[in-house]
Amino acid sequence: SVPSIHLPNTARLAVRAYVATATPTGSIGTRRQDANVVAPVMASFSSRGPNKADSHVMKPDITAPGVDVIASVSMIQATQAEHDAILAGTLAPAPVVEPYQGTSMSSPHVAGAAALIKQAHPKWTPAMIKSALMTTATPVKLTNGVVDANLYGYGAGHLNPKGANDPGLVYDASLADHVRFLCGAQWLAPTGPTCNAYGAINPDDLNQPSIAVTVLGTSTVTRKVTNVGKETSRYTASANVPGFTTVVSPATLKLP
Repeated sequence: SVPSIHLPNTARLAVRAYVATATPTGSIGTRRQDANVVAPVMASFSSRGPNKADSHVMKPDITAPGVDVIASVSMIQATQAEHDAILAGTLAPAPVVEPYQGTSMSSPHVAGAAALIKQAHPKWTPAMIKSALMTTATPVKLTNGVVDANLYGYGAGHLNPKGANDPGLVYDASLADHVRFLCGAQWLAPTGPTCNAYGAINPDDLNQPSIAVTVLGTSTVTRKVTNVGKETSRYTASANVPGFTTVVSPATLKLP
């Protein structure tokens, strides 16, 4: 890992002349995306769905920047003595900057966006924040620029924090809803004290922003939305599931 910036060779003479005649300075400006670069795309090493633990819950939920992200990380602890000193508080690790990738980078992006949304909307529940992030996500592409049709690769799409601040409608779910889901899916003992106290729901009806259901003939899935946008709004539903006839009822929501 070398702390450097790569430039095209056509810029070599101009850079050398600038360094020789002035005090060189640098700055980071607004983002730019080159015309021939397709983004965002899913990394080839990214874990993919479906969720083998429970088919009622689609995973992954969402994706975020996670490849070659410049980050401050802790020093490599070369010896056990250094490790022990850090734990004891007698050694403060020197900051190290490295390009990292994977969930270690994409997860903090999502957590940071969730924290910003919570600051903007203190009364929103974790489920509402998750819903806002998922329902406003943007498409993920293939390297040829076509939208990636493999939803099991990235879930709802690419993180869009600005859009998540004003999602319009959200899917909310409480702790009790999740307990009822666990009882209905038989992750908890259906006749145990917890399930007797909370009851159970059809696991397909957990009020989440995604729908993952096994259809044998026909199936009905129920969702409940909460308006967090403008009071005067009109929402029209549409669905396109290849190989199935899908009906949303009611097809239109009018909020006075």
